[in-house]
Amino acid sequence: MRTSNYRALLVGLAGIAVSGAAGDLGCSATKPTEIVPGALTQVQVPKDLAAIKLIVLANGSQKFCQGYQVNNGQVELPSTLGVVGGNSNTTVSVALYGYDQASATSPDVNQCFGSLPVDAPQSAGGGQGPGARILREAVLTFVDQQTLFLPLPLSFSCYDVDCSSQGANSTCIAGACGSNAVDSTKLAPFTPSLVDGTGDCFDSNQCFATSVPATVVNAQNCTYALPAGIPATTAGVNVRIAYTDVNWVVDPGTGIYGPQPGVPLEQEILSEDPNEGFIIPDPTQPTQIQLAPNLCALAQRWTTPPQNPPATYHTISNVEIAVGCPTKVPLLPFCAGEQHNNVSTSATPSVVACGLPIELDPTPSALYLVMDDSGSMYGAFGKQGYATAMSLSFASPVFRRTYVAFRFLTHSGCNGTNGTSYTSLQTSAGQYPFGLAPVVQPGVATSLLNWTAPDTYNNPKPLDLLAAMDLDTGTYAYLHQFEQHYIADGGTAGPFNVAAAVFFLNRAPASTSGGGDGGVGDGGDAGGGGGGDSGTDFPPTAADCPVTSGTITTALSSAAQQAFAQGLQTFFIVLNDQELDPQPQVDFYNGVKNAGGGTTPSGITVLPATVPNDLQGVANTLSSVASCLYDAPAGIDTTATLTFTVPPGNVLNPSSVAVPQQVGLDPNCSATTPLTDPGGWTIDTSTNRIRICGKPCAELQAAIAATVGASLSPPGDGGTGTGNDAGLPVLDGGTPVIPDVPVTVEMQCPADAGLP
Repeated sequence: MRTSNYRALLVGLAGIAVSGAAGDLGCSATKPTEIVPGALTQVQVPKDLAAIKLIVLANGSQKFCQGYQVNNGQVELPSTLGVVGGNSNTTVSVALYGYDQASATSPDVNQCFGSLPVDAPQSAGGGQGPGARILREAVLTFVDQQTLFLPLPLSFSCYDVDCSSQGANSTCIAGACGSNAVDSTKLAPFTPSLVDGTGDCFDSNQCFATSVPATVVNAQNCTYALPAGIPATTAGVNVRIAYTDVNWVVDPGTGIYGPQPGVPLEQEILSEDPNEGFIIPDPTQPTQIQLAPNLCALAQRWTTPPQNPPATYHTISNVEIAVGCPTKVPLLPFCAGEQHNNVSTSATPSVVACGLPIELDPTPSALYLVMDDSGSMYGAFGKQGYATAMSLSFASPVFRRTYVAFRFLTHSGCNGTNGTSYTSLQTSAGQYPFGLAPVVQPGVATSLLNWTAPDTYNNPKPLDLLAAMDLDTGTYAYLHQFEQHYIADGGTAGPFNVAAAVFFLNRAPASTSGGGDGGVGDGGDAGGGGGGDSGTDFPPTAADCPVTSGTITTALSSAAQQAFAQGLQTFFIVLNDQELDPQPQVDFYNGVKNAGGGTTPSGITVLPATVPNDLQGVANTLSSVASCLYDAPAGIDTTATLTFTVPPGNVLNPSSVAVPQQVGLDPNCSATTPLTDPGGWTIDTSTNRIRICGKPCAELQAAIAATVGASLSPPGDGGTGTGNDAGLPVLDGGTPVIPDVPVTVEMQCPADAGLP
């Protein structure tokens, strides 16, 4: 649960009385015949509502037109206006236009005839634009001797919704075009208490002092419920939603269009209203609510983009429930002390709505996965294969902005003769060019599941790892090209969080194929790559490209060091082949890592992925790729609070309830902060990125690894093998469901106002 100080919410009354000819008869017993329109809104002022225009027609004849600037939340309109000839046969049309800061000075604000359509560009109407951002219309008749209240809500759900093409009888209602006809007989008699908040009123400060994210019961009809474990009351239930704009943009890495969510822009407390709010569908379950159909469509847009989406479209991103107050009804005003707390006194109002958690997007990373597909790696493939299991790690939501490329080693290409095999990948079995991890992962898993060795134990393929690490034609070249392409296309203001070549293997390279007898599986002869005996096991070493000076160890180390100077890292993940002792191979790759004597950083990480810790260990290492560095959303500064949430059902959180962990601010947080330091988070203003460092970063990475490990190691499914195979899941190449470990920031609401 969280506490929110969000309050307020009436920008003032656009009070106007439209009376008939007999509406002002002094001491006559005849009562006036009037309609009082009220401009009601919860939209931020002046950011998203800076001016309004009211137009009144009687039987098609214009009787009133005036534009007004919004001043500190008070829309100053005349409270009454006589209309000649008004009676029960008079049809009254009322139109209320709302303008944002950018359009508040538009000529259209004072244009009384031929108002521009909603969201018309500045050039529209002969330079009379831009048009209003929102419009609410009503058509109704007088009721003889009745003074009736006509609410005209300006909801953010109707922002930029132009209903002019739907005909003169259409207006926006809760985000979609509908009839503008109003049944006057169902309007309430006007009293000042309906708008001034001094009588019966809704205290949003009290009623939403504690609110919780609603749990989805039925996404098809937008039914939500109070989460399990939250005690209900008999008082009632209230609902608050948040609106977030989503941009439909080209992904810089793949060239494919997709949704890019922004930040929550507006919040709105709903009334129990089947058309513009919510209903309680089953009185026997009073803590379940259902959004009105039009609002439901906006909520569904958050998870499923509309067909042929525009460049920017509105969604409902958050649904919150609060209990403890009677359910708000449409004519219950907000209390007087809260009616202007959506008004900003700041010269530059905040972009983001306060009091709402915003999930952070990891700063993009790129991994080039290269796998030795030799028969020596048979333990890595298939339904119980280590690599098959580890490939599923990339199905985790934390890798949603990690780009992955994949191919098997070519086992050839020394001296650059086959370099294009690493720099020009084609989507096919065994190789995949860079794509987002959740998209590429199923194909990679299938390739590993259906692997066939290209060699035999008595004729093993060489590694030719040096060719794969060639700076001009190997993996590093492809990584560097992709990163530069991504930056050039506007994908990021700086380099990737991590850009790395990741090699999965279990043999060590040798610069010649001679020496040794090929081994018999005892791990004791690491001397050569060629087999000389009739053993049935692959040798622990393999032939590699010749080196002109030094050793294969120093040559590989030099390549990695030069790549690291370009910001590219190297991972050697040494797998256990179930027969050979992997330690000599691990020692070899550690020798590559340390060949520079520690004076020149190599950017190399060596991970011995041996059972039973392979899944957890690799997941823990790879989690550093997609964690601890995030793109900062618009409107966020260091006054925000940052939290990551550990999902239930893993070694770090065996409970059934998600556990949030708040991270403190550390202005000195940097990429070099040791994971053992207290650490915290801060914003790198040069790149506009949020960094988590020290212990919180280590704890976040451990939480990611724990969720991946728990999802890929189902209890009681130890596989069909024995020995080292015990504990691995039996895999079918499908995509596992791995919980997210969301990292969120939240701007706190000022103590004396609901919105900045």
